[in-house]
Amino acid sequence: MKTLTLLVILATIAKSNAFFFNSLSRNNWNGLKVKFGLNPFSNNFDALPITEADAIKADFTKLSGCKDIDSFRGNRYVKDGDQAVVLLYDDQGNIAGIQAGIPDGQENKYPFDGVRPPFIHENGYNYMTAYFVDPSTICSSDTSGKELTEIGTNLYIQNGANPEKDSMLIPRDEADIGNTKWTEGKCFFGMGNF
Repeated sequence: MKTLTLLVILATIAKSNAFFFNSLSRNNWNGLKVKFGLNPFSNNFDALPITEADAIKADFTKLSGCKDIDSFRGNRYVKDGDQAVVLLYDDQGNIAGIQAGIPDGQENKYPFDGVRPPFIHENGYNYMTAYFVDPSTICSSDTSGKELTEIGTNLYIQNGANPEKDSMLIPRDEADIGNTKWTEGKCFFGMGNF
């Protein structure tokens, strides 16, 4: 079940390719939704709160504060104690990232050693973290000019224990991926490129 949740998060990021890879859509990313299913044309998306205030109103509970855990950045919130999806908010209360959490003790021993990192172990869970802004700015007390005009500026995947030093900036433009080690993945129906 937790592996499926991880796929939900990754599918959400993949489905956000209009934001990351389409220059016409960059300024229009104004919502965060998750979905996974075999029907890619379904409208069954679950909207997630994009501000900390909205998360609190939606009965999300705080796991940790912005700098409480050295391995992550952001005020971390979950719904109903389910750490499969952890929302990260900056010090101004804006969405800053998302995590997929998988508890220790999976029958199949997932995540395997070969996929650590990007999984970071903390308090009985293994987290994969995606930031929508530079992780070094998330816990900044500088509020000058920082307001929610769009959700995120880039995509950073945390690939080690230090969020600032160990986060990979994912190219926004598909043309720039050719200059990296990224390759086109093998997707199954309902996930990835169409």
